[in-house]
Amino acid sequence: MFVRPTIREHFQRVQKRITTGVACVLLAAALVAVYVFLHVKSQAALLGGAVIAGGIIFAIILITRRPSACPKCHADLAKLQKQEAGRTDARPFWQRWDSCPKCGVDFNDALPS
Repeated sequence: MFVRPTIREHFQRVQKRITTGVACVLLAAALVAVYVFLHVKSQAALLGGAVIAGGIIFAIILITRRPSACPKCHADLAKLQKQEAGRTDARPFWQRWDSCPKCGVDFNDALPS
């Protein structure tokens, strides 16, 4: 029997996947950079490495851009959290809030299909 995760569990899983993916990409990029700088001395190779590094940074920015959209109203919850006045709590929004501030969907409800 298949049980759909809650919206809160969905946000936790997405954050874990993004963190793991970004760490792996950065580790791979660092290993490639070390290899290039130790073994290749031509300027064309160094320029190519810089272009690849820029592409990796751009890819990371695209991957992490909208993982925090409300599944019902598609509001950017991370942006709403940053706009809160007097914010002192550093926890992510799904641990701080019980529902979406825009549409009111409860984060403990099942993830809509």
